[in-house]
Amino acid sequence: FYIVDLIGLEVRDIEGQKIGIVKNVLDHKASAILEISFFENKVPSGLNKVESIAFTNDFFPEVEVEKGYISLNYFKISS
Repeated sequence: FYIVDLIGLEVRDIEGQKIGIVKNVLDHKASAILEISFFENKVPSGLNKVESIAFTNDFFPEVEVEKGYISLNYFKISS
């Protein structure tokens, strides 16, 4: 997939619950940053409604472009 294919994907937590949407991708040559907009009642503790998160395997262990979602392990962010 291309990195821009991530824009618009549903964001799910590691349990499969829908928690937000990938709003934008910032490509910084060495790494990409995903801008995530969390649903109002699904903002993980310690995070803001909109967060910029490095696109790494630790934070995003599952990417299913064809199925329309990406998984976010937000426990790794807050640790």
